[in-house]
Amino acid sequence: MIKLKNILFSIFISGSFFAFGQSHLDYLKFGDRAFALQQYASAAYFYGKIVGENSSPEGSAVPYVPFRCEKPSINDSSAYIKTDESNYNGELDLSKYQYVIYRLAESYRLSYNYEKAEIWYYKALELEAERYPLTRFWYATMLKSNEKYELSSKEFANFINEFKISQSYYTIKAEIEIAGCFYAITQMKKKHFNLVEKIDEGVNTSGSEFAAAYLYSDTNTIYFASARSIISDEDNYRAAKKPYSCDIYVSTKTELGWTAPQDIGLPVNTGAFEGSPSITSDGKKMYFTKWNYEPKEPEWAIYVSEKNNNIWLPPVKLNEKVNMPGFKSMHPTISTDGFLLFFSSNLPGGFGKMDIWVAQLDDKGTPLEVTNLGERINTFEDEFSPFLNYKTNTLFFSSNGSVGFGGFDIYKSFSGEGSWSKPENMGYPINSSKDEMFYVTTESESYGYVSSDRDGSCNCISGYCYNLYTVRTRPFLITLSGTVYNEKTKKVVPNCLVIIEDNIGNNIAITTDEEGKYDTELHDDMRYHIKTKKATYFGDEAAVITEGIEVSVNLEQDFYIERIPIGEIEIPGILYDYNKWDLRAESKLILDEVTSFLELNDNIVIEIASHTDDRGNDDYNYILSQKRAKSVVDYLIEKGIDKPRLTSIGFGERTLLVQKAETEDDHQKNRRTTFRILSEDYVPKI
Repeated sequence: MIKLKNILFSIFISGSFFAFGQSHLDYLKFGDRAFALQQYASAAYFYGKIVGENSSPEGSAVPYVPFRCEKPSINDSSAYIKTDESNYNGELDLSKYQYVIYRLAESYRLSYNYEKAEIWYYKALELEAERYPLTRFWYATMLKSNEKYELSSKEFANFINEFKISQSYYTIKAEIEIAGCFYAITQMKKKHFNLVEKIDEGVNTSGSEFAAAYLYSDTNTIYFASARSIISDEDNYRAAKKPYSCDIYVSTKTELGWTAPQDIGLPVNTGAFEGSPSITSDGKKMYFTKWNYEPKEPEWAIYVSEKNNNIWLPPVKLNEKVNMPGFKSMHPTISTDGFLLFFSSNLPGGFGKMDIWVAQLDDKGTPLEVTNLGERINTFEDEFSPFLNYKTNTLFFSSNGSVGFGGFDIYKSFSGEGSWSKPENMGYPINSSKDEMFYVTTESESYGYVSSDRDGSCNCISGYCYNLYTVRTRPFLITLSGTVYNEKTKKVVPNCLVIIEDNIGNNIAITTDEEGKYDTELHDDMRYHIKTKKATYFGDEAAVITEGIEVSVNLEQDFYIERIPIGEIEIPGILYDYNKWDLRAESKLILDEVTSFLELNDNIVIEIASHTDDRGNDDYNYILSQKRAKSVVDYLIEKGIDKPRLTSIGFGERTLLVQKAETEDDHQKNRRTTFRILSEDYVPKI
């Protein structure tokens, strides 16, 4: 089979193979050198010359990998000659030609030209699998990036079957990508409510615009990063050491459109690259990323600048808690209270490549303690651009390590009591088969911004740069309302506490009005446990689920609560064997219901009492009843009820319900287990 493929491949290349000359070896030399320098667009240009690919050297570039685009520098090919000349002696034989095919596909992928990468990976499938074992994996990846989900899933499955190393990074990644393909197909068929629109050309340029941050005092004003050419003359471009800038700009949306972006200038913007700003709620501090590619002292670090008299002061680099030497820290977002800073970093102790971390800040903004958000948020891949909406306790971030549409997708997770919910993909059209990052929203989450390379919108060789998009979301609203009634009288109960807890530990408490009514707003795709609490009443509870809801709806849930009676309350069905105090199996089932009752009414303290009939010795019956009452208490404690909430007492035959009982039914009424409320002010342990 290998020989047949080589024969077919030889036929495929025959049109140009016999025409190889020394110039092709030169192009191979230049291509390899460019690839080694990670100048992949340039490498694609040189490799393309060998196979007759019409790669254009014209195009824009930006200086930061996630922002897309790379300019091929091809006129000064002497920059690529420093390599082992022995690799380029002789003729460009079939083996070298196959190498060029694979390297060309790789160069297009790494310069984000997924359409051309797909074409050349497809041709590379004819190569020897043992020499190029990842060809099918990358071909499937390009198919997914180009929204060919069904074919992509098949090719990923073929890769898993063919790849010799099971449970490797690539097979695990392929399984996730297959799940992502099916997810994308399903999502694309659904009705979509969100509206994503590219901001007009006054803000988006032929370079790359990304990482918008709005002002809390004016959500129509955004600070954002823009990477653009600073030298227009081509000759000067090739001679310049830094032909592109990446600086922070500001623009405001008015009735006439967006104002012309203004470079905020020195001292924030410098000869290095600056981006991904985050403004404090009072507008007086700006955290941002600064980076450079200096070979001797590269830097990816987070800085902060304070504003005084409407002027940004010289930035200060955060301490080594955040900016640890030798590691990258970027994409800061500051909490509304100014005491938590979320950011992306490859600090030691993470779960993948780049993880989401949070730093606690003191009142001066100095980082004190840095914590990884954990494996619920972070995957074995990259997580970037966190943003926390404090109003809704929702973390938004970008990841390429979970089930998604392709590349980097936006996910959200709700903050619970010391934990985060399972991240949820934001779906289409917020996400696409390309990359999405830097999602931010207003407090209501009805409006926001996202950075995406989904459109071929800049003049780079790949055709993909990040642009800014507006997002209008949450067109549907889920609310919950109801009334609390007295179970016996059916009259409304005002001033009753309604406690709503979601499945990740968040809870809110609201009080019914004078008409016994309550209402609140719920999150979608959640499970809620709701209970009532009011003095002198037992509680009631219900479950409400919002999973699968995709239209505005008001869910109704009424409650019926019962007054706590004065005196003893019998627990029916608690049975014992003769002369025994061990609980029988059917008695435990009844006590399981008592456990649930006490969990619902977690503020009450009770006394468990046991009674016997009047047959037998008085003292013996008294001791037996004490042991039976204690067995009930012990069981309830075993099921998780706090010990201070429970006491036990045995009455023996001292409190008979039926005096001078004659029938077995009368004796059974006297043999009973009861409880009574001692207090309603117990505070549960946290």
